[in-house]
Amino acid sequence: MTVKRQLTLLISLIICLPVFTALIIYGYYCNSSKRLLLNSYRRSPEKADVSLTSDDLNSIKKSILSLSPKVEAALIVKDRIIESTIADFPQPGTTLQEGDLWKIIKQTGEKFYYLTETPLGSDRKHLVLLVSRISKKKNQTNMFYSLLDCVLIFVIICAVATCCISRTITSSLSHLVKQTEKIAKGDLTPQEQRTPAKSRNEFTDLTEHIDSMRAALLDAKRKQQRFIMGITHDLRTPISVIKGYTEALYDGVITSEEETKKSLEIINTKTSQLEEMITSLINYCTFFRDNFRRQITPHCIKKQLEAFAKSAETTGRIFHRKISCNISLLESTDIPVNEQLLARALENLFGNALRYTEDDGEITITADESDECITITFSDTGCGIAEKDISHLFDLFYRGTNSRREQGLGIGLSVVKDIVDLHGWNIAIRSELGKGSDFIIRIPKSTNRTDGEPT
Repeated sequence: MTVKRQLTLLISLIICLPVFTALIIYGYYCNSSKRLLLNSYRRSPEKADVSLTSDDLNSIKKSILSLSPKVEAALIVKDRIIESTIADFPQPGTTLQEGDLWKIIKQTGEKFYYLTETPLGSDRKHLVLLVSRISKKKNQTNMFYSLLDCVLIFVIICAVATCCISRTITSSLSHLVKQTEKIAKGDLTPQEQRTPAKSRNEFTDLTEHIDSMRAALLDAKRKQQRFIMGITHDLRTPISVIKGYTEALYDGVITSEEETKKSLEIINTKTSQLEEMITSLINYCTFFRDNFRRQITPHCIKKQLEAFAKSAETTGRIFHRKISCNISLLESTDIPVNEQLLARALENLFGNALRYTEDDGEITITADESDECITITFSDTGCGIAEKDISHLFDLFYRGTNSRREQGLGIGLSVVKDIVDLHGWNIAIRSELGKGSDFIIRIPKSTNRTDGEPT
């Protein structure tokens, strides 16, 4: 049960307590002889066809008010029963004959104590008579103590409910504190047991969210470790080559001019490779700066895609690739986008296609739109991607089976995925070994992601 429902139940019990007590008091009052007589005595002159002054009525009222709450009583005016709660008496409105009242009292006298009062005085006792009785063997249940018992029972129910609710909330809070303390101490191990459905509330949900956050932190920690291992491995290779050739030149192992020139060329190549790796790392880190995330505004991307297509065609001629471009977008179509990030994603996808396509191979860049979305596709006739690699291709530092022989850190496609997620878009891959690959970005036209928050 949720905390909100538990608190609602507790408040309801607290509100019901005085209402319940008031209802019991009202029921007691409604069933009392005193109330019935008080409601009827003012009408007694009309019912009994007798003249009574206001002083007479006040005297009758005073006598009724003096009655004990637990007695049965009857009001008789001029031999007519005006009101009665005595079971053995005739119905109200009945006129008693001479001796009827005393006959009833005599018949039930062994069971009850009777008391008769003359509110108007002994000289007028024949006019108004107030008869009350109480059982000899067992008095009527004392309504006060019955009321008290009911209230106590209800208070106990409220107390038990309060204890149960407090225990549930306290237990959930204690569990929440323990989980946060574990995270504070650096223990990111997820909890093994999940909270049963019947014990769930807002605090247990918060605990599970924290546990999900802990799992994310653990995953981030593992990624960080892989990040460091990947950097160490990929940077060590060119550094080792540079160091080896430098030591060979310094120690005089390489002496001929031709070998020296070749060695310097290798050192220069590895230095350029090292510089490219460091640049890629810097670019990847700068992607997570907030200023990139806050610059997503509506733009027409047609012109940007057309400019990129022209640049790609020029690059293709230099690298002996056939580039085909078809940008079929409307000028009026605006989408929320960070143009700098979009340019980086396009460059990374084109660079990836360029790298894995052989000379004279074909790369196709298309952009079209429908009523629902804009689709940007990079297709190549390269070596293709193994099925087992596709699901991991966007992981940081992951390099597929066919990319082992190529230079790079495995960052480019991870950056593309982060940029796509940042904008609320999605990306998919279609590939077949030996035939090529398609990278497809779908941009929903209904997206309203102008705040730069990732999905």
